[in-house]
Amino acid sequence: MNDELLAYGKGAEMLTDRQLMFLAMLVATLNEALRATVESSMAEIRDELAELRRATGGGR
Repeated sequence: MNDELLAYGKGAEMLTDRQLMFLAMLVATLNEALRATVESSMAEIRDELAELRRATGGGR
């Protein structure tokens, strides 16, 4: 196994339950923020594409 991964695992073992809960909440919050950002960006891209299709007379 990778030495770096083993060192990470040993470091994680030293975290308290409270620290692990904080990290879990941080990861969940970041995940939700990224998901919302991607969804919002995709909606904007779809709107722009629809506008370009209308402007160029293309249909789908």
